[in-house]
Amino acid sequence: MRITRAKQYRRRLRFFRIVYGVQAPYKVLLDGNFIHACLAHKVEMGERIQAVLQGEKYKLLVPKTAIDELRALGEKFQAAAAFATRSCQTITEHAPGKGSPAEQIEALISSDNPHRYIVASQDEELRAKLRNVAGCPLLYLSKTVLLMEQASGKTKAAFEALERRKTGVTEEETAIVEQLRQEERQKRAAEAAAKPAKRIKRAPTAPNPLSCLPKKNAKAKQQDKPKRKRK
Repeated sequence: MRITRAKQYRRRLRFFRIVYGVQAPYKVLLDGNFIHACLAHKVEMGERIQAVLQGEKYKLLVPKTAIDELRALGEKFQAAAAFATRSCQTITEHAPGKGSPAEQIEALISSDNPHRYIVASQDEELRAKLRNVAGCPLLYLSKTVLLMEQASGKTKAAFEALERRKTGVTEEETAIVEQLRQEERQKRAAEAAAKPAKRIKRAPTAPNPLSCLPKKNAKAKQQDKPKRKRK
């Protein structure tokens, strides 16, 4: 893992730990498509997750509905189903009226992530919904690289609203917020630098007034010369 990315993850984990109580041993909630993507790309899931979590202890969890879905998808997904059964703790809790794995994960996270899960999913639609839950860290696989999303706008806004209701702010919390803001500024600066620079057009300048004067002909120039007196 790159040093810069490792530092970012360390700051993000510290933010979630101090502000929302997401701490080791971390509970990483997986969905079926994340497990399948890791196996398909030959990604060593355990090593990658431990690296992102800065070497801290963790345990993998998966909803039973996700295992059932993998088994129902056919031979191509049986390795993922076997991994989920063998290596993950199965969550059998079932939310009424919530049948799909994505809906089950949404129900488990609820409105405030009461179990302090970290969610690992390849489902962009699910991750978009979970960004609206304050205090829910998100992981996903980009080709063969495991990434942790930065704290969502909802998460930061909820924290800032809480701080406004407090009588005071600790020094560590203030430092975390400033670091997150700095990350935002750096991201915007990088995006701006990636855009092609616009060429600045200079405004037309007025011509030199001396160049506008009519040119003297040779005869006029001769007349302007002083006449020499003969001795």
